[in-house]
Amino acid sequence: MKLKKCVSSLIVAVMMFSMISVNAVSENLKLYLEPQIMNDTTGYLDVKVNMKNFDAAGHLTYGDIYHLGFSFTYDTNAFSINTCEDGSLDVAVNENTLIKSIDVIKTKVDAEKGIVDFEFDVPKSSENSIGSDGTLFNFTLKSKNVREFWNSFDKYPIRFDYKSIRVNTYNYLVSKEYELKNVIAYDCNVGAYNKTDTLEPKSVNKTVEFSADSNYVTVDGEKTETDAKPYIKDDMLMVPVRYLVENIGMEIEWSGEEMLASAYADYITLKISMMDNKTYINAALVDMKTMPEEIDGRIYVPVTIVSKLYPFSTCTVDGDTAVIYVP
Repeated sequence: MKLKKCVSSLIVAVMMFSMISVNAVSENLKLYLEPQIMNDTTGYLDVKVNMKNFDAAGHLTYGDIYHLGFSFTYDTNAFSINTCEDGSLDVAVNENTLIKSIDVIKTKVDAEKGIVDFEFDVPKSSENSIGSDGTLFNFTLKSKNVREFWNSFDKYPIRFDYKSIRVNTYNYLVSKEYELKNVIAYDCNVGAYNKTDTLEPKSVNKTVEFSADSNYVTVDGEKTETDAKPYIKDDMLMVPVRYLVENIGMEIEWSGEEMLASAYADYITLKISMMDNKTYINAALVDMKTMPEEIDGRIYVPVTIVSKLYPFSTCTVDGDTAVIYVP
């Protein structure tokens, strides 16, 4: 009897240690959409909605996911999306997907705006809850111009709504609920030339230099004139976000209605919401000591944001000059 108690105590101790040690890892849950190769005859494109990094260790810490919700948009000029008669998303689930039944999900498609809302909800400790990595479900897009799309190198993104992601778990062993924060959601490109997703950004290999009060940016030794000058704020060099991200290979968009600046590259999305003064990278809220600000119609960000976008980059600041290298 004493031996059994000792063994039980040891098992509990190991579980508690594991729960503590893996907490940081499992908190970075990853969601991403993985398009397959488009059929060049029908224009159909199967898309997998995948979940990664909620492995056995994360499962031990948080239990199972009983609620998962998110929204994403797709390009309505390039694609239509398969729906059911009631306007819901035509979802494919089977024994190999994490979601086994369409009865535990709710979906809604706004085909005019290209918005898809998804919600998975089951009772806590349900046998239908999610506790591992894999494909959640599949859905189908259809190209509106097969030939033009197939023969071009244009890529049309599917983008997560950075405010929409909700993940709740329940660990019945400790009778505790968790709301997972900072879930990473990767926007993706879809097209005829897809390769298996690596979730790794492409090489940039550029050196960019900014100086306070200078209307020039230097890229790989070549100077280009700009219409916005960097400045110092709280001992931090603030640089125009457009000239920063465009010179490291990102495309930038501005939505005046939402007061939202968005920048995109492969597996990297930056969103700066001036309306609620928040910054997101891959849908995860970023802790910013020096916040972005708008001056004369330009959005400025601390130059050190590069290290959050590209963790292997370097940013050397010498007085009022910063030299950035993104490998």
